[in-house]
Amino acid sequence: MSKILFNESEMYLVNNWTEARLIERTLVTMRVKYEVILEKVLGAVQKKYPELDHRAKIMALNAGKDDDEQRGVITIGVGRKAWPSTYVRNEPSGLWLSDIRLGELIVDCEKGPTANVFLSPPRDYGLDLADVASVLEREAKRILPEAKAYGEFDNDQGWTGVGYALPETRKELLKLLLTDDSQAFIQCLVAHFESLAKLIPAVDLIFQ
Repeated sequence: MSKILFNESEMYLVNNWTEARLIERTLVTMRVKYEVILEKVLGAVQKKYPELDHRAKIMALNAGKDDDEQRGVITIGVGRKAWPSTYVRNEPSGLWLSDIRLGELIVDCEKGPTANVFLSPPRDYGLDLADVASVLEREAKRILPEAKAYGEFDNDQGWTGVGYALPETRKELLKLLLTDDSQAFIQCLVAHFESLAKLIPAVDLIFQ
């Protein structure tokens, strides 16, 4: 008995090739549109806070073959070029919204989106990363008591910061994204950057 090279899912695509190719192209265009929306978020933040003169996006470039929903933009951030960073190009010290890739808004994931102040000072800068995390957590709890912020750091990887979980569920964020030309979604993300921006003076003091 001869073996069939293609599995059931692949045979379905073979038998529905035109529709499959349309879906494939549509996924690409959806991701592009989503990236444009995220760029609008960053643009709005930088317009309000011109001192945040460095923007960055982290992409999921190495998603596994079975993890197509994991592809795309994971995290967006803005910072100041004056803030010291070990990872200047890709992960500069700054304000970040994490785990916001399009696929994760659609598919249930264990970890929800977070807002973070992420700092990656060069090791020769001489900062105690645990102390910095404590300072930022204390300041965040004072300024943003409703956010339930938590400090975190990693001495091995050389980063420190503070973060909080977005109160909006993935389902709520997806609804905002899919209605009213995504304006409410953009406003929501910008509002979280505005909350993080209240910690800019604390970051400036840390890097004095």
